[in-house]
Amino acid sequence: MFTYHSANTSAAQPALVNAIEQGLRAELALSLKMIF
Repeated sequence: MFTYHSANTSAAQPALVNAIEQGLRAELALSLKMIF
């Protein structure tokens, strides 16, 4: 159970980081468009 859970979490983390990165990038692009 524990090994499955840790493996599951480590597999899900890159997707979460990727989603956050995408959101930050989109937000940054929007702010830059508003500034320039």
